Amino acid sequence: MTRSKFSTRGWLALTVALAACGGSEATKPKTTPPEPVVTSEPDKPAEPGEPGKPETPAEPEKPAEPTKPALTYLPGKFVWYELHTSAPAKAIAFYDQVLGWQNAEMDMQGTKLNFIQNGGKPIGIIMDADKTKKEPTHWVGYISVPDVDEAVQRIEGSGGKIVGPAFDIPEIGRFAAATDPEGAYFSVFKSLKGDEPDAKPAAGDWAWVELWSKKPETAITFYSAVADYKTQEMPMGKNMYRILVAGETPRGGVDKLPKGQKTPMWVPYVQVDNADDVVKKAKAAKAKIVIKPMDIANVGRVAVFTDPTGGTLGVVAPAAPTDQAAEPPAKK
Repeated sequence: MTRSKFSTRGWLALTVALAACGGSEATKPKTTPPEPVVTSEPDKPAEPGEPGKPETPAEPEKPAEPTKPALTYLPGKFVWYELHTSAPAKAIAFYDQVLGWQNAEMDMQGTKLNFIQNGGKPIGIIMDADKTKKEPTHWVGYISVPDVDEAVQRIEGSGGKIVGPAFDIPEIGRFAAATDPEGAYFSVFKSLKGDEPDAKPAAGDWAWVELWSKKPETAITFYSAVADYKTQEMPMGKNMYRILVAGETPRGGVDKLPKGQKTPMWVPYVQVDNADDVVKKAKAAKAKIVIKPMDIANVGRVAVFTDPTGGTLGVVAPAAPTDQAAEPPAKK
């Protein structure tokens, strides 16, 4: 599928970019040492007064090569995001204005790839949607899995669909593109370099991801089969919010599809300093506000909007501190 082709080129372009940062030493020509002269005569004893030939010192042992650190993997973690859109240039301008993301454009065999950068670090790609298949604008999250081919079997065996066959990306890893039983897009991925460790997100970084589903219970069963998630529940008003947990770490949420939304989808959330300010910028840039800024206990202030090209994205700002440190007693 074209979607898979573009994703592959995206990763290949990243490989090329990383390779271009380094260099290779020129190979030095090797010289062949002259062959020793072999004589049939026995060695003559040293003449009187002639010092004996010194013995050739033994070559020092080469130090052992350092052991490469073991790769770390975090199965179940969303490790990469792509926006597939019918208007990449429009989306790039929108997110630059609203979130301050930078764009790094690369040309790979005639295909333009636009890397999303936050603080100079690549965090995703904005690319053309597959118009020939009428692919809608949507975000795609890549889930880290121990074995892509096994994950493909689980996806197909649990009612999902593979829309991009498993594919090896040189020096990067293996991935496959899929949709769940309700049509929400996602990918499974196994990196050759391991997964980045968890860290507190900075403004502009990915902070969370949640699935909007018509049938949350069915969706949980599916993703638990695909990525071995466990489930935790958290009351959210009158509803129950489900959290997908890998190991002991929450990796994503599953919620009922909001009113007015027709298509199940994965919605990534970006960390911001002020959700209200970002929503104002998004609205001024012609975004549609899906969920107005609201406070969620122990989470923060969140909001969701759909960009002018149709991509739905959430933002989350840190919760305001509720407890203030007690002032020290006044000195008498």
